[in-house]
Amino acid sequence: MGLFDFLKNNKDKPTPSSPMADLNQTLSKETKLKKQLTGRQITNDQVLIQEVALAIIAEDPFVKPFKGQDQLQPGTKPLYEFEDVSTMNIAIDSDFSVIIEGINLGKLPNEIVSEIQPYFGKDILTAYVYVNGGNYRIQKNNEVLTQSSPYGLDIYLQFN
Repeated sequence: MGLFDFLKNNKDKPTPSSPMADLNQTLSKETKLKKQLTGRQITNDQVLIQEVALAIIAEDPFVKPFKGQDQLQPGTKPLYEFEDVSTMNIAIDSDFSVIIEGINLGKLPNEIVSEIQPYFGKDILTAYVYVNGGNYRIQKNNEVLTQSSPYGLDIYLQFN
């Protein structure tokens, strides 16, 4: 048997699956379910929502208060102190409690649980939370006013 025959015979053998190949297969799976909900759908406790929002803000290394203030002009939308602040530090326990930055926000509503239950634990969950509300600035009559609204949480869940 020559070198050519040796290479030809070895070429036909299947190669074992690598962890990276498995990961790429998992990541390329189609999205099975997307859900968006707010913190208020989980709890009515505004103090708890604010605690979670402040924890997310404290943990975000890219936070820059009132970023883009130089673009504030009359008639434009309000400029929030902490815009685009988010976290992926969110977990859903087996009892469907939502834990964000280590703080238990509460249990998912029953209608959401019934939608995600077929995928929970079987498919990959990607989840993230955006903070909304808080202090904001608006320009009115050539004057910049600082006002406030309650913090809120926008929660996104996706199963692949």
